[in-house]
Amino acid sequence: MISSEDLASRFKGAALIVAMLVIVLGGAGLLIWLDRVNTLHEAHATALRLVHVLGEQTQRTIQAVDLILTGIGDELHASDLPEHDPVFEDRMRAHLETSPFIRALFVIGPDGFITQDTDHPSTPRVSLADRGYFIAHAERDDLGLHIGRPLLSRSVGVWFVSMSRRVPSADGRFAGIVVAAVEPRYFERFYSGLALGATDSIALFRRDGILIARHPYIESVGASYASYEPFRSQLDKMATGSLESEGVIGGSPRILAYSTVEGTPLVVTIGLDRQALLADWQQRALIMSGGALGISLLTAASMFLLVQGLRQRAAMQQQLAQAQKLDAVGRMAAGIVHDFRNLLGAMGSGARLVRSRAADAAALAPILDEMDAAVERGTTLASKLLTVSRQQELALGVVDVNQLLSALQPLLKSAAGSDVRLTLELAPEVWPCRLDRAQFDRALLNLVINARDAMPSGGEVRVATANETKRAGIGRATRAVGDYVRITVADNGQGISPEVAQRVLEPFYTTKGEAGTGLGLSQVYGFVRQVGGDLRIESKPGVGTTVELLFPRQHADARAGATS
Repeated sequence: MISSEDLASRFKGAALIVAMLVIVLGGAGLLIWLDRVNTLHEAHATALRLVHVLGEQTQRTIQAVDLILTGIGDELHASDLPEHDPVFEDRMRAHLETSPFIRALFVIGPDGFITQDTDHPSTPRVSLADRGYFIAHAERDDLGLHIGRPLLSRSVGVWFVSMSRRVPSADGRFAGIVVAAVEPRYFERFYSGLALGATDSIALFRRDGILIARHPYIESVGASYASYEPFRSQLDKMATGSLESEGVIGGSPRILAYSTVEGTPLVVTIGLDRQALLADWQQRALIMSGGALGISLLTAASMFLLVQGLRQRAAMQQQLAQAQKLDAVGRMAAGIVHDFRNLLGAMGSGARLVRSRAADAAALAPILDEMDAAVERGTTLASKLLTVSRQQELALGVVDVNQLLSALQPLLKSAAGSDVRLTLELAPEVWPCRLDRAQFDRALLNLVINARDAMPSGGEVRVATANETKRAGIGRATRAVGDYVRITVADNGQGISPEVAQRVLEPFYTTKGEAGTGLGLSQVYGFVRQVGGDLRIESKPGVGTTVELLFPRQHADARAGATS
């Protein structure tokens, strides 16, 4: 017959085993839940960072278009041109060569008919007075840059988004508009180059929910999604944010980040497939659950053996002194500590193995860090127990940078602003280079804009060219021995400290606070390095900043081989 003392002992043993199981399984469940929360939190943060970068890229594209439209409008206002003036239309076509996002530029007279056109003479003579962008400017003289709804071109049958400005006559009356036909496919091609998942998406909308472009492409350009978030109510609360929804396009659950493009009626969205994001977490959760279950079973077995042994020893050695009892418990505790340390070693080894072999180590890092911390705490506990008992695909071409800079000078002056004086110092007989012209233009525009931002009270930006032969590394990397063409962009602005200058090429590092993304200079550096060149920055607070771009010389034999 089992005595009441024996029953009480067994009850206490069972309660201890259950308590240990609850602690181990509860701790594992908490870690799994925290990992899930962290996974979704990181997905929201990543989507917000990327959508902010895309919003800034879109804003710069719109600014570039607006600069072109403003320049054309100023020239129209200052001269009286005949219809389809060939010299003027050739100047407009030159803008298309450096602006891949613009399909066509044209001027519409006050009667609604095209007077200047980069597609001339293929464009049919039809009235565009019924187009919404024409009516908007005709009715309002203070509209500024107008971004219209996506439309099908009547001449070439492709989708375009109109970006237009009013052209006033000498007496201020309506004299027509200048229009840039921007292709949605440009944004789709740009989005396709980003490293997103196969089921993720990027889209560009108007503020009213009209779809302009999307990757992956769908046949819904011009359709309205105003009844979906964030257009229904979220945009009225926050200009930038993230939410979980069924998706603006498609019904799969998504983490949707959005950002309005400052100064425009446009919204960029990024949709991350929530199920795909949690797939890796589910695998980690399964591994952790199995590990926790195994540890729980081993712990329960160890505790059961410990309790059983203590009860048997108590029954067999009731006459032993208290010191002997403690010695027995100590020896058994030492055995359990040994097993516990083996388990901790297995957990630590498993964590290191997962960390070294995981395809997405960054996503696993938080939970692996938690496992490492748990192993460390377990080791500390084992020591205490021992005390008781005694571990972009580029479009390359051979170019003359002097010619590129001369053609780009008007746009650079517009970007620098009226308070900044921009000068070109072009060295004679500069060697030819092989580079992507559009990327080159964007790089120079980016550097001039950065220089302008460093001179809020005005100043001077100097752009110079020169030949240079170098045999040593420059900047952050060592370049090959050979001849280079050096392009210098120097300003006399605020300057930066040497510590900051060492980091400005790092992605997402910015000196502009909330206004910057930290991708501008890193993109310039990436382009220069991709074509075999390098970049150097020298700056001194209160004196100014000098940025040097070095492009490899294109020799005659290499140029012939490249074009044969």
